Amino acid sequence: MTVVYLAVLWTLLYERPQRIVIFGWGLVLGAFLTYFINPTEFMTAGPWKFGLAFPVTLSVFLVASLKECPGLWPVMLSALIGVTNLVMGARSAGGTCLAAAMYLVGIRMMRGRVSGKAKLRKGTIVLRAASIVLGIAGVIWAYGFAASSGILGESAKSK
Repeated sequence: MTVVYLAVLWTLLYERPQRIVIFGWGLVLGAFLTYFINPTEFMTAGPWKFGLAFPVTLSVFLVASLKECPGLWPVMLSALIGVTNLVMGARSAGGTCLAAAMYLVGIRMMRGRVSGKAKLRKGTIVLRAASIVLGIAGVIWAYGFAASSGILGESAKSK
């Protein structure tokens, strides 16, 4: 069934950005309806982590991908939803969002350099990639420190 679903999605969405966005908003709507109409045990036990984190995060990224969202807004929105997810207990979603924000920063820095007709050196690429990896490691360390010291609550400390 997974292969059939992927084949259908590929056929319907390939090279059609507007349909991909509509599909994303459909996922958001479906997840919200599931949470409010027919929540699972996990959703009632951890409403953000298992119920609202996915649709809210996807909504933020869909808004950040709009042409009307210029400059550093996509980076700031990605980082903000990442921090929100971390604080609310959705660690993997938060880490993914923060990694996406760092990726967007790296892409913006490289585009700025390339658009000026200057060639990007291999050393610069390696240095920026290492900076992104170190940034992600720093966020993971900061989260671990905050969780183990009790800043994020008792449940995060015990996990």
